[in-house]
Amino acid sequence: MLETAVRAAAALWGAAEAAPADRQATLEHVERLQVIRRVVPGETLVVETMTDPGTVWFTARGTVGGDTAMRARFRLRR
Repeated sequence: MLETAVRAAAALWGAAEAAPADRQATLEHVERLQVIRRVVPGETLVVETMTDPGTVWFTARGTVGGDTAMRARFRLRR
């Protein structure tokens, strides 16, 4: 779940800054990770990722069928 959130945040960050393809974002620090429930095969995890413009801190929420499965706050770097 965390990897999915990081990939979504990296895509969001790259699109916002029109980053070159060779400059990929990676996870630098996890401030908070809360796993509320497992996601099992056959379920669809929907991840929403948000950031303040100009920052490298992201918050993410993962849901399954509208129920929260995870929450996270993390920092990316290039």
